[in-house]
Amino acid sequence: MFSCGASHDEDYPRAAFSAGFFGDNNYNVTNNCGRCLKVASILGRREVKVRIVHERNDHGLELDLSSFNQLDNTDGRADVEGQLTVRYRFESC
Repeated sequence: MFSCGASHDEDYPRAAFSAGFFGDNNYNVTNNCGRCLKVASILGRREVKVRIVHERNDHGLELDLSSFNQLDNTDGRADVEGQLTVRYRFESC
């Protein structure tokens, strides 16, 4: 069970998303639970679709490891640092 209140289906990889991205710390008010994001790496034209299943307390986007690795085009350096620069947009699931 994730903080969005539903179990994760296996249709899409998981992501945790911060309501703070929208200036609203009440996660459920933003209605982003269960929505999908298309996430793309800035440097490498790689992209992956993920489903938001969990909230973050900070202003970040957390991807599951498989999604992170698909976007990592830095020969593993991003894995050491634990972060990538990405762009994202909401998309239908």
